[in-house]
Amino acid sequence: MPQIVLTWDASVTPGVSYTVNRSPALGGPYTPLVTGLSGLTYSDEDVIDGTTYFYNVEAVLGGVSSAPSNTIGVSVPNIPQPPSNLKGTAQA
Repeated sequence: MPQIVLTWDASVTPGVSYTVNRSPALGGPYTPLVTGLSGLTYSDEDVIDGTTYFYNVEAVLGGVSSAPSNTIGVSVPNIPQPPSNLKGTAQA
C-alpha cells in the first residue's frame, strides 16, 4: 500500500504541536489531516495511486497557529496490479 512520509524541521519549543494540511490542488483549499502531532514526521497512508497531493504544516501553541510552512507536492506512483489466475502443471 502506498504512503507519503512527510518530515520537517522545527525548533524545540515546549507545548508546540503540529497540524498537517493536505489539498488535491496547489493553492488549496487545504484540509487538516491530523492535529496535535508532537513529532516532526507524519505518514499519510490515505493516498491513491497516480495522484498528486499538496501539503503544508502549521505549528500550534496555546491554540494559536503559525503561518503555514512551504507547500510541497508529492505524486504517488501508479503501482501495477499483480497478475492473477496463475496456474502450473507438472510435465514429464
